[in-house]
Amino acid sequence: MGKTFGNHIRYDYIDQLKGFAMILVVMGHVIGFCAHRHDDILTYIICLIQMPLFFMLNGLVISIIPREGGGYLLKKFKQILVPFFLWGILMSLFHNTSYVVFLTDYFCLGYWYLLVLFAFFSLYYISSQINTAIVLHYFDKNIYRIIFTVLWYAFIYIVLRLLTRFLPETLKIYLHYSQIIEYYPFFFTGVIIKTNNIGDIMQKHSSFIISILLTGLILIFFIDNANPVNILFNIGIRIWLCLTIYLVFMISTNQEKTKNITKHPMKILKHIGQHTLAIYMIHYYLLRYIEIQPIFDYLYNDNNLIALLALILIASLTLCTLSIFIEKVLAMSEWLSIGLLGRTKPTKILVNG
Repeated sequence: MGKTFGNHIRYDYIDQLKGFAMILVVMGHVIGFCAHRHDDILTYIICLIQMPLFFMLNGLVISIIPREGGGYLLKKFKQILVPFFLWGILMSLFHNTSYVVFLTDYFCLGYWYLLVLFAFFSLYYISSQINTAIVLHYFDKNIYRIIFTVLWYAFIYIVLRLLTRFLPETLKIYLHYSQIIEYYPFFFTGVIIKTNNIGDIMQKHSSFIISILLTGLILIFFIDNANPVNILFNIGIRIWLCLTIYLVFMISTNQEKTKNITKHPMKILKHIGQHTLAIYMIHYYLLRYIEIQPIFDYLYNDNNLIALLALILIASLTLCTLSIFIEKVLAMSEWLSIGLLGRTKPTKILVNG
């Protein structure tokens, strides 16, 4: 089932996936900030997939061809950068530090994701114009268009990596260039899937493709399950994981038996997935008020993995719920809704069966 927002269709499984990714992000922060653990296997597994999946999902929901002209980037500026700069002021005050520290900090005190996301939307807007012009002019068959699109975005990635040798260090810090390089493959994997309707192909042959993906994951872990030896391996395994999770969620929405079993969890994930920006921005303020290190260490040393995961999940869902509540309070003010939540005027929603 999907909902139509203007000319865009919003699919339930995408919201569910965003909710899943958001919970992983919060779980990672709970472990790091509330349990003060940064080097255990649980943190490694969560960090392996959380942000790559988030960026791929953002690539999956872009406009196929931005038709708004300069208005496209202006819209993204209002939705992403305005909240980034305003929340940055609040976060600087919260940490009793200067705004320059916020802008130059590697993680922007937690908000680096928005800056990198805007960079990807800008890069997509420019590159897609060139890609579309070439594809429509020179290629008739869809397979050739897909191949060229993959090669085009791979070429841009290579250029971006080469530029790291020539850009001034100060500029790279302000642009968060290292994160752009790290997460580019995942965002544009989503872009390639969306712009070439590859998702429809994957859904049509879902059983075969998911078998290939799972087999590939098993082989990758057998080849090297502890120490990835190069950049391509690191990128490849995470793209593989993201695609596997994406396909599993897509299939689950079309299987009646699966729907009945996962109805309530998927409803929770969908609800969280519809509030990811607010949760991402607000939960940082709540983390310092949760302290679970003693019980986390006890369960971890006792190898009680189930209880440990339950503890982290409960804390994460609590943070998500509180963040959504605070978002609703902020949304009562039109100015706060626009400035802090990146919202424009409400759009009429039409439900498609």
